[in-house]
Amino acid sequence: MSSRSSGDDTADATRTSTASSPNPAHAGASGGTGYRERLWPSPAACLACLPIVLGAVLVPLPIFGPGAGVVGGLLGVLAVVALLASMAWRIEVAGGVLRVGRARLPVAVVGEVDVLDRAALRRAVGPGLDARAHLALRPWAPEGVRIHLEDASDPTPYWVVSTRRPEELAAALRAR
Repeated sequence: MSSRSSGDDTADATRTSTASSPNPAHAGASGGTGYRERLWPSPAACLACLPIVLGAVLVPLPIFGPGAGVVGGLLGVLAVVALLASMAWRIEVAGGVLRVGRARLPVAVVGEVDVLDRAALRRAVGPGLDARAHLALRPWAPEGVRIHLEDASDPTPYWVVSTRRPEELAAALRAR
């Protein structure tokens, strides 16, 4: 009974865990183990957006002058920030639910959780992929987890989720 979709949410990149941290600020709302991560694009992805800003400055500059170049540059920066923010998914385990972007999965249906390094993730989404699997991948997060589902009514055998902290996500899912 998983709900699957893709999209973006907003949150800070923080982890909540009472099991590994004595700091009460890291405790989840129910005092249990949780996990939060925001998958912001890599610095390389940010640099790849520089031509957008440069174009926004240079295109109006010869026609309308320096003032238009400044306005175009500011609009270009706003467009790039909005683009990068829309690509930054939130991964969260809280309240008995795994959230990846807009997709939701009750942790009650989570079975085995496999931590995938770069090579294992490549195999999992390449030759070893089951076409019915739910994929939540971001290229700037080269590691991930495979979450096997124990729900007979859901044809999805597992989720593959890319993350920068796969061990912590797997521990949060195993702790339920």
